[in-house]
Amino acid sequence: MKQNLFWTGAQRQFGPGIGFNWFDFLGMGGHYAHPPAYYPLHDPCYPTLDDAAGWKALLDELTRLRPGFLRFGIPADPHIDAQGKLCTDTVHLQRLERIAQWAAREDCTILLDTFLLPSRYEIPEPTDGSFKFEGMYQLAAIDNRALAREFIAPFLHHIVRERKLSAVKYFNPVNEPLCYGVYQTLNNQPDAYVHYVDMYREIREALDVAGIPREELGLIGADNVEAENFPALEMLARGVDLDPYVDAYTLHYYLLRLDYLPQKPEVCTTIPMLEGMDKHSGKIARYCHQRGKPLWAGEIGSFYYGWRQGDPAGPTTFEATLTVAEGVIRGINLGIDAFAFWCLLNPNTIDGHWAIMKISDGKVIPTLNPYAVYGTLSRLCRPRSTIFPLRTTKEPSDLAHLHGTAILTPEGRRFLLLVNDHPDQEISCELRLPDGWNLAGAKACLINAKTIRAGTYETPTDALQSGSLVIPPFSLMSVFL
Repeated sequence: MKQNLFWTGAQRQFGPGIGFNWFDFLGMGGHYAHPPAYYPLHDPCYPTLDDAAGWKALLDELTRLRPGFLRFGIPADPHIDAQGKLCTDTVHLQRLERIAQWAAREDCTILLDTFLLPSRYEIPEPTDGSFKFEGMYQLAAIDNRALAREFIAPFLHHIVRERKLSAVKYFNPVNEPLCYGVYQTLNNQPDAYVHYVDMYREIREALDVAGIPREELGLIGADNVEAENFPALEMLARGVDLDPYVDAYTLHYYLLRLDYLPQKPEVCTTIPMLEGMDKHSGKIARYCHQRGKPLWAGEIGSFYYGWRQGDPAGPTTFEATLTVAEGVIRGINLGIDAFAFWCLLNPNTIDGHWAIMKISDGKVIPTLNPYAVYGTLSRLCRPRSTIFPLRTTKEPSDLAHLHGTAILTPEGRRFLLLVNDHPDQEISCELRLPDGWNLAGAKACLINAKTIRAGTYETPTDALQSGSLVIPPFSLMSVFL
């Protein structure tokens, strides 16, 4: 099969780059949100604070993986007591401090995210049983100003001023709001979309009053599941605008599938990338950029091959990780500026198997497929790189199996990222690259199921075969010029 790629003539600067989610709720006990038993938080996965060998292995591995972006999910409830006093001596803040100190040395941006609002500030549920909701939920804050000035601003002041964790540059108060139950009001009074924007206004004002300007700590908003649910447009339709209070927008991606694959309703309703990434996310990225804000993928993974439904190991199959890699490449080309894979460390007892690695007896044990694929993307796609999108010679609406992008790092390293998602055909490719780029002497590293099993995916080989670039079926290839 032959399919060519050409540079579109466009270029742009990448944002914080690529990295991972660190969900510090894990191991704390209880359950996430109300009331579902299907999301327990009992099983630990992080080295204990006194495990010096485990922490050294973990931080050394982060240095090797070189993430430019980490989303640190820190639970809110342990940080405020029943009297409303801030609690700062928690294991969560101690772990954040270790990660943030590493991040400050290694040019890595941390997005801090409480995922849920403190239950102390939540709208009280009616005692008469009139509120009924199937599935995971949390009610919004009853008083946005009290939330912002009594908890969020003091909590963030402690982190950026007292602990001086300079790598923490952004904050998001609610994970995945307004789409399946988290962040709602009783009978939609007040209007949840309007209340959400008001919360951001109060948080931004409280941070300014506390002497923490947005240039030091920005706010992140939307944070919704999949681009077709992007809530900022619905907010505008209701007469309110989130944009003055946020410094970036985020979306989460789990429902993308390769364009030629069928729906799997028994596992999860998914969407082909032509729709979910190229069409919907492209439109949202243009909207965000038009308003002077970046769009980030705060979480990305794949449900298509299994998760809570279907095969629990589905998210760590090579098929799933190659799907995610293609989503990242297509997202980079259309304007998404950061990606955080779910999930660096995970007990694999919630929603399927998600761990990219684990720490045991002072050693890193990688989960082969996600470690190979996501680790490669994390190492290569550095913050502030220049992106040169590559486009197939096929029409945008046609099915293309080859997708790629060209990247120039701040250090001057030039490379291509290419995915062939055809299950059994290699693709012979001719490239039209930016001026000064050529394939003479290029070296390539190939990642597919075979090279991962053999442990050879980081071994460079000559990129050209008979004058053209050949990408084997179902492979990710990085080509260094």
